[in-house]
Amino acid sequence: MTSQTFVCVQKQNVTRRKTSVPSSTAPPVIFRTLPDSWRRLTLSLMCYSHYASLLTDFQSFVQNNEFLQAADAVNELKSDLDVLIEDGYCELKIVKALRSEQRVNQETLLHHLGEAWSAMTVWTIPHAKEPVTLTNVSQVQLKLVHSENASVTANAMSQVGILKSKM
Repeated sequence: MTSQTFVCVQKQNVTRRKTSVPSSTAPPVIFRTLPDSWRRLTLSLMCYSHYASLLTDFQSFVQNNEFLQAADAVNELKSDLDVLIEDGYCELKIVKALRSEQRVNQETLLHHLGEAWSAMTVWTIPHAKEPVTLTNVSQVQLKLVHSENASVTANAMSQVGILKSKM
């Protein structure tokens, strides 16, 4: 037996009385788990708000050629989504949409990094008519034309794993 307070409505007045109710007539489970559901909903909304800010920040980072911060944002979103998927939320439509958006942003970043790399580097190679020898290969040179953002761009490329393929 549990002791609970119930509100009884009688004609025009409301009175409170203390009654003893058997546990079989206790409030439904939904009302007992409501605080837990509310807490989970609040945490979910905070997470999705964080994801939305990451996506917004990513767009501004790419527009301002802040590639290292953009790479951090994409990688943070990817790791957060990996945790959600490991926890079994992979079937939720919002997780699928966020995963798709993360992939699009990853490709956007790779595209912008490739453009920045092409704009700031020049490869010099020996004439193609000469036979390929060890001396010809050692004469290949990489020159930086615009080096003001070279270290940031190279670090971002390294962070997303494309620097080695560009070299």
